[in-house]
Amino acid sequence: VPEPEVENAERGVLAQLIASGWRYSIGNPYEELSYAESLDAAEVAVEYGYPAVARSIIELALQRMHLRPWRFTAFRGAHILSTAALYERLTRDRAFLRSATPALATLVARIAARQLPSGKLRPEALSTDLEDHDVDSVSGQIEAVQGLRAIAAVWEPAGDAVLAGRARTLAASIDRALRPAVDKIGRAHV
Repeated sequence: VPEPEVENAERGVLAQLIASGWRYSIGNPYEELSYAESLDAAEVAVEYGYPAVARSIIELALQRMHLRPWRFTAFRGAHILSTAALYERLTRDRAFLRSATPALATLVARIAARQLPSGKLRPEALSTDLEDHDVDSVSGQIEAVQGLRAIAAVWEPAGDAVLAGRARTLAASIDRALRPAVDKIGRAHV
């Protein structure tokens, strides 16, 4: 973009990301990791060439998910999977992938445990602010499919064919169950 103001704004936001990492919301009353926003920040960091910032956010998200398992939702777990996969694809950091794989595999298993006999995922809260209101979230299930496919695509070439197969099979199962709802929404908005 040729405008200096736009470039300055971009550099300012990037500097804030590098300095703050996952703490994008520092100063708010809860100062808690927000999986969606922090993982989005990790994706931006790795895309801009700051893999250490991205890796630290992903590792923190995995640690927090382990320490606070009650905060797990399929959406959050899948977002971690897709961000870890993007990080590995862009950095080829196989050491990270090897060390994170047990935690990532646990997320896949936890998503599988949320699957209903219909193939769809159990309704869940959309955010921490709405923890008492579980909803049948199409976007959350789409995130699950995307995250599972993304991690399968990096596990396969890394030699984890079994884990890749599990993630890919689960993604396909959720996708098959979800497809009618997605098609219905698509027709409603035409």
